[in-house]
Amino acid sequence: YMTGENPVKGVDRMRGESRDRYLRPDEYKAFADALTALEVEGKNRVALTAFRLMALTGARRSEIMALKVDEVRLDESIFEFQDTKTGKQKRAFGRAAAILLRSAMAATDDTVFVFPGSKPGTHIQNVKLFRTVCERAGLEDVTPHTLRHSFATTAGEMNYAEVTVGALLGHRQSTITGRYTHAVDSAILGAANRVSDTIAQYMAHGKK
Repeated sequence: YMTGENPVKGVDRMRGESRDRYLRPDEYKAFADALTALEVEGKNRVALTAFRLMALTGARRSEIMALKVDEVRLDESIFEFQDTKTGKQKRAFGRAAAILLRSAMAATDDTVFVFPGSKPGTHIQNVKLFRTVCERAGLEDVTPHTLRHSFATTAGEMNYAEVTVGALLGHRQSTITGRYTHAVDSAILGAANRVSDTIAQYMAHGKK
């Protein structure tokens, strides 16, 4: 492990968003509890599942909302994104995310998008519902990007080096990312498993 580095260096921020805002374990649980409550109330289950996946992967909102069925390699625990902010790339996701993805893909008969919109040929766009989730959870100054920042912060607190966090998030500036553009090795998959499992524990219990 490398020390003295900022684990969230290079994480893109939305304009006006606090550099330091990330979810603590108890806030992860409040977020997850709000997702569950709204689903029980009949709110858009597809969108709520997508929000949960954002938390477990640290992927960008656009990457998850527009995620295509043929970009998911469940047997390898890899996203094979055709077009991201940093171009075409492969990126690992952890066990907790894989379980959620398997369920989400089984629940839809859409052949293009994992999280289809209400109209044929579209994907979800529901940012308003995200704000509702945060209001229900009592979370202020939280956006979909906060989940990405929180994933990076969690990985950093687990003592993963900046280059490893960069590979998990798909940063082009990470020297290791280029190495994993065409292949994802067991060390990165292991890191993805540990970080997503930790976040899943926070979401379930507010602690490990």
